[in-house]
Amino acid sequence: MPQSMERRYSAYPIVPKTVISRELGISGSTLKNWRLGRVNSDGTRTLPKLVENIHWFAIGQRKILYNFELIRDYVHNIKQPQLHERAIDAYLASLPSSKAAEIYEGGRNHG
Repeated sequence: MPQSMERRYSAYPIVPKTVISRELGISGSTLKNWRLGRVNSDGTRTLPKLVENIHWFAIGQRKILYNFELIRDYVHNIKQPQLHERAIDAYLASLPSSKAAEIYEGGRNHG
């Protein structure tokens, strides 16, 4: 991650598409296709490559933000999805809600 971003963001920065485009060289239209699936010539859509609330977040009706590190990892491991799955697992485990669930489950098992 660029040094300027390290100072401003956590380990999993949530950023607008302009940051993804600038830092990773991925166009906004590519991000949209990955997020929504591409429209085929027969009008059907391919399955999305990015998962809502993991790779991207809808803020209101118009603003979309992206998980910088997971997008970067997706690009790096685009031909090895099993490696990207590990990055997703690490991200989910890093969330405060994951830690709270572990504590809560631990307390329930000992109660």
